[in-house]
Amino acid sequence: MPADVENKRFNRNIGLSFGSSVIGVAVAIAQGALIARTLGPAGKGIVAVVVLAPPLIRLLLDGGLAASNVYFIGTARFDTSTLAGHALSFTALAVFATAIIVLVAGATGVYRAVLPDAPAPLLILGMLAVPLGVLMAHLQGLLQGLERFAVLNACVIVSALSQLAVTAVLLVGFDRGAGGVVVASLLATATTVVVSIEVLRRSTVSFRPRFERDVVRPLVGYGMRGHVGELLQYFNYRLDVLIVNLYLGPFAVGIYSVSTRLAELLWYLPDAVSLVLFPRAAKGTATESRALTARATAQTLAISAVAALALAAFGDQVIRSVFSDEFASAYRPMLLLLPGAVLLGGGKVISHELAGRGQPHINSAVAAVSLVTTVVLDVILIPRMGISGAAIASTASYTLTFVLLVIASVTLGRRSAHVADGLKLEPEIAPSP
Repeated sequence: MPADVENKRFNRNIGLSFGSSVIGVAVAIAQGALIARTLGPAGKGIVAVVVLAPPLIRLLLDGGLAASNVYFIGTARFDTSTLAGHALSFTALAVFATAIIVLVAGATGVYRAVLPDAPAPLLILGMLAVPLGVLMAHLQGLLQGLERFAVLNACVIVSALSQLAVTAVLLVGFDRGAGGVVVASLLATATTVVVSIEVLRRSTVSFRPRFERDVVRPLVGYGMRGHVGELLQYFNYRLDVLIVNLYLGPFAVGIYSVSTRLAELLWYLPDAVSLVLFPRAAKGTATESRALTARATAQTLAISAVAALALAAFGDQVIRSVFSDEFASAYRPMLLLLPGAVLLGGGKVISHELAGRGQPHINSAVAAVSLVTTVVLDVILIPRMGISGAAIASTASYTLTFVLLVIASVTLGRRSAHVADGLKLEPEIAPSP
């Protein structure tokens, strides 16, 4: 396919992904405002804590296999039906593992130590999202690897709209409180799973459970190299919420969740770029990937910086008008989060290019360093500065992540260039007749 056609397709897919993200932003803000105004800061804090646990458990059980689907479809090593069959088998294992985790956490009281303010019934209900989330991640990896971005983004929009609608009905119509929010999230995930399976089936993808050693080993091997980083990065994003909850309680979490929600709006564009870049990097050459990533990173940083300035200028009014005056103190932490959010957006683009080039372990190493930075700074700053301290810790960690990823990408690019130069020179170094 000609380069200009490929570029147009690449940009179109980014546009589709970003467009769905914009709709997702609007829906997420509407849902957040509904929860905040209905439940107040403390209630919103409880919801934030409860919905934090299932994605974490899902990440523990996922093993990076969703990313493996993208990579191995891109490199054409396995066909889609083979990967889909293994997705079902891994999901079945996730169901069993989730049941064990719930029983152990309940019997030992671990959940009380980690999430002291989260009601046990809500946590058990929320854990149903774990196997659903594992399957959804696998299916989205298949769609991403096939570059079916129109379908993938349609699923995102349908999921967001259905979650908002059910949340509104259960909160306002039936006064179900935090439980209604959890149920809405479950139904939205289930909707995405059903739609994704149907689309793949119509594309002649077979969903016959499989568990073949020659497939499982490379899937797990690649997945685990990046999974460690994904898990650590998730902690890096959310650990401050847990520490804020331990030091300051649900009310502070409710306020801080608004700060993080607004700052993380800056990640929708980088996420859209990363979504499209990952399978492209797996299919393309190292030179093509480097050039595409450099351009995409520069453009992402520039647009994100402009968006951050807009948030800084109008964030206070947005918080007061959307979430109410009770959340006005969320503005200062949001300001402190913005510089780090911009830089981490660029880091997201670079990390997906590294994963597409078969180097997910680099992301894992960077995430480990960043997590240690977050923990140390959180413990030092949150007791002294409250949620502003958490924001400063996150910005410092995000900045470090970006710097380390840039260094890693440049270093890998130089090595690739040296190898390419060596291959080009090799035919000229022939022995004399």
